[in-house]
Amino acid sequence: MTASIDVIILTASIRPEDEHQLGGLTKGFLRKPLNSRELYDKIIEVKNYDPQISQIYPSVSVNRPKSTSAEALPDAIATPEDLNLNLNIDLNSLIEKLDHAQQGEWKTLIDVPVRKEIKKFIDFLLETAPAHHCSLLLNYGEELELNFKTYQFDQLSLNLQRFPEIIDQIKSLTVEN
Repeated sequence: MTASIDVIILTASIRPEDEHQLGGLTKGFLRKPLNSRELYDKIIEVKNYDPQISQIYPSVSVNRPKSTSAEALPDAIATPEDLNLNLNIDLNSLIEKLDHAQQGEWKTLIDVPVRKEIKKFIDFLLETAPAHHCSLLLNYGEELELNFKTYQFDQLSLNLQRFPEIIDQIKSLTVEN
């Protein structure tokens, strides 16, 4: 039963003879110091090793780009092209949530921008986008988050002003369907 569990050893040091001896029991070795990219690459390598992964998770692409931005979204996140394929995605409930946010939180943020409330609004967008499979909203949320984390408050203010445009773009996706 445990023979099918993928094991990757993370170590600060290992003797070559120990690595050779343990080599048959693991899918690989990683040595410290290690960055997240190396860990990600090793996990992808291990996933590629298992031919059943594409049958179990057909929407998961194991050959994703090296980017960690929104362009590297999982295949399960809808793009406008996906929506034209009539995927079963309920954009109406998303639009309803966004309209509600625009009338409440967003309007308040535009009138009186408070950092804590801006962060809550960004978190709302970043949680809502994946739940509704909307890459457009996720890109927008990540852009706001980047402005917030890098203290680009002038740009953040300009980007917050674009929220109604983002909603209109999402609404136009439902019209295309």
